[in-house]
Amino acid sequence: MSTLKHFRETLADAANLGIEGAQIIERGKHVLLSGLYRGKPVTHFMSRSPSDGRVRKNVRAHLRRRVREIANQEMA
Repeated sequence: MSTLKHFRETLADAANLGIEGAQIIERGKHVLLSGLYRGKPVTHFMSRSPSDGRVRKNVRAHLRRRVREIANQEMA
């Protein structure tokens, strides 16, 4: 998978989770996925290029956990 396709799919996953203003910021060897969910920051450092298919699944899982954490904080 190409790097640009990986970035597009990751941004699409973030948008599907309700993360607003998601963007990818260059940070040396790695990139930072940054956005807001209900006004709170959601960030995740990831590798510049995917090494295998698990990378996208791991990023999506981390974003889901962060979104769920923010939602649970607001309910408490």
